[in-house]
Amino acid sequence: MSRLTQPTLVLVSGEDEVFLPEAYAPLYAKYCKAEVEVLPGHDHDEIVSSDKALEAVRAWWWRLPF
Repeated sequence: MSRLTQPTLVLVSGEDEVFLPEAYAPLYAKYCKAEVEVLPGHDHDEIVSSDKALEAVRAWWWRLPF
């Protein structure tokens, strides 16, 4: 993770059945400046086809300093 030097967005399912959503932000903060966003109400698979996930990516993209 320390090699992540470019802007990075990490989307996390708030109701993930496989991983602990609350563990992502502290882990990424320790090694890089990736932005971690937890999507409440999403499960492990739902996040890949969610309109809210797409909107989160879109909003992040427009915040990037070009």
